[in-house]
Amino acid sequence: FTSFLKDEIKLPSGSVIDLSREHGHVLRTTINGKDVGNIQSKLLCQAVLDLYIGEDPFDAQAKEDTKLNLASLVQK
Repeated sequence: FTSFLKDEIKLPSGSVIDLSREHGHVLRTTINGKDVGNIQSKLLCQAVLDLYIGEDPFDAQAKEDTKLNLASLVQK
């Protein structure tokens, strides 16, 4: 995973790193809209999800935002 973050990829302040899970437990990584790589790993996908919405999240506000967004989707 860390091999995606090569020296030639610049991460200026405000850069957006997007991690998404694709079909088949593929973790897709984009930086500022540019696809930088994919890894097929169920364990890695679960670990990233746990990092944000698990018992002890990396970002408590992101966990709350996720709950609100999921709730609004269910209500529609």
